[in-house]
Amino acid sequence: MTAEIIITALDVRDDQDEYGVYAHLSAVEKMVRIKKRIIDICEQLKKQHPNAMWILAWQESAIFGKRGLNNEFLGKGIHSHLAARFKYQMSELTKRFPNLTIIAGTLPVRKPVQNIGQLNAIKRSYRPYQWISVVEKNVLEDDLEAPYTLPFKTHLNQVSIFIENKKQVPDLHAYSKICYIFTSKNGEPKIFRHDKSAPFEETENEVWYDKKFKPHHIPDVFCPARPMHSKQIFTLEHPTTKEPIDIGVEICREHVIGLLKHLNPEKKPLLHFILSASCYVDNNNMHCQHSLIHIDSQKEPELRALKGVFEQYKITFLKNDLLKEDTKLIDLTQKPKRRLKIKLA
Repeated sequence: MTAEIIITALDVRDDQDEYGVYAHLSAVEKMVRIKKRIIDICEQLKKQHPNAMWILAWQESAIFGKRGLNNEFLGKGIHSHLAARFKYQMSELTKRFPNLTIIAGTLPVRKPVQNIGQLNAIKRSYRPYQWISVVEKNVLEDDLEAPYTLPFKTHLNQVSIFIENKKQVPDLHAYSKICYIFTSKNGEPKIFRHDKSAPFEETENEVWYDKKFKPHHIPDVFCPARPMHSKQIFTLEHPTTKEPIDIGVEICREHVIGLLKHLNPEKKPLLHFILSASCYVDNNNMHCQHSLIHIDSQKEPELRALKGVFEQYKITFLKNDLLKEDTKLIDLTQKPKRRLKIKLA
């Protein structure tokens, strides 16, 4: 039996006229809009593709804090209690729609750092990824035009500075980018998690202004994935055929340095998702058996399929523009931008 999979990208590109209004919404308001749109899409798919697996995904950084009316920065990160609320709401959707899997972009979660011990623990979390700084140096050391050629080392140094100075910094926070994957099996919700490990301009060490235009300085340190949250390949279950469907997830910079391929050389997922905020696709880092799906903040959603594999699965690739009121689903399957000639392992 052919497994039918409907992949829908929520398009939240920041080069659209409507993005300014969306960016000024609070994180809660963004979550409400996304939830409502997911329901609208699922009601359509329930009629059009009742036996398919529905995978709905969006880009990195589609949910974040709020900017004020004068574009003053009111905080990009969200609190962990708001992330918990979001997890509950998305899980309820997978109960309501058993065919649904949600790859929920990223949540920028900030937690207070209260002592040096916590900072030391954050610094230790960088150790498994030291190879990233080597890749960045080897690949980008000749690019003298780029001001951020070694972002992994830069973010690690930020942590080290706070530790070495042993300075009590008020309002110091640890910042993580978390991709939650919501699905269900036998009617029971399941949640997977992948945290970003390759940082790029993640922290907000800058002055920002509150509603009364009072200046504040909020130093952040980036916390890469701990071992329990570093997994990148997840096994879903097709709701009709019950066969396992493996997906791989990379967040932006992770794809540039080839994290999925580097950490999982012997295992290729069926589908490779890249959720990014201004990132290019490197075919050398494509690591899948069937298709790569790229959802970015500045480019139209894209599917790149390996040549000759469409017959194995019936895959439809759709998009919906979250920034517009129209809930219409646009089919991008008929005109894939890339059909790659890559031999399957």
